Amino acid sequence: MANVLTVVLLIAALASTERVTNARAYPQNPELAWPTAFSGKVAAGEWADHSFDATGVQIRISLPSTWTVASPANPGQFDAIDRTNGLRVEIAETTPAAFALDKPVTAEQLAGSIRTMQAASPIGYVIERAGQVRVGDRLWLWHESRIPAFDATNAGAYKDRLNEFPYGGSRHWSFASTPGSQLVRVYLTVMILKGASEAQIASRTAEAGAIFAEIVKRISFRTSANSR
Repeated sequence: MANVLTVVLLIAALASTERVTNARAYPQNPELAWPTAFSGKVAAGEWADHSFDATGVQIRISLPSTWTVASPANPGQFDAIDRTNGLRVEIAETTPAAFALDKPVTAEQLAGSIRTMQAASPIGYVIERAGQVRVGDRLWLWHESRIPAFDATNAGAYKDRLNEFPYGGSRHWSFASTPGSQLVRVYLTVMILKGASEAQIASRTAEAGAIFAEIVKRISFRTSANSR
């Protein structure tokens, strides 16, 4: 996931002044709003706080207490899963931000970011929507995507896991912000069971979205200069 939304792609999308010629294929609303699936309410339960130091910023994230925090590949990353329900959150290593998400972007920029990301995405990975939301004084740019189906024969290291759990696809959301002039990228994934109906997919996505929205709301940052 982390290599899908790169600094280069975001800079290209946000800095582009090119008029989107395929806007009908990617109709985007530049108003501040959560992804549609993120509108539900989270069931009561215990949450646990986790903090870690990334380059230029300390990140604090809160998760349901039943989640398992994995050992990241690098100290500046974060990875946690809800193995029972097939949910995952990942925070990539921070990088210096070449732009500041301090004001909403335009519909053209949102649509352009989808085209740019889709062109660099693996076959079968579909970028569907983009948007932006403000949480407190923090602006987040988000993208919604999906993998309609998995091919276990080409899954490599994930083949055993796909055989163990009958997942047939997934839904993804990425959120990006720029606290302390650092690019922070949060990736959220829900796995979809094989043979799930459209109604079942919608229900599962909504349940996951409610949890993911609460996770994003609880993310906070501390920088040396206490800057945005």
